[in-house]
Amino acid sequence: MSKIQPKKRNHTARAISTPPYSMRIKIASEHFGLAEPTLYQWVSNGRLLRGKHYLKIGGRVVIIRDAFIDFMISEDGSLVGTS
Repeated sequence: MSKIQPKKRNHTARAISTPPYSMRIKIASEHFGLAEPTLYQWVSNGRLLRGKHYLKIGGRVVIIRDAFIDFMISEDGSLVGTS
């Protein structure tokens, strides 16, 4: 009798087709074309609001993608990195 093997999921395909709900600062900086220090500065000076634009999970800052896009649009109409 052969063992039934669980199906392997292709996480890469999902990640490419569906934008993430949230992303660490490093990924957000690459995605939106902003420097990491800029994002950290916006967090520390209150330009980005905790619970609205970002969360702290395990001590790490995690940007909420859709809220950050709304923030960027309200700041200067920018849609950088949203395609």
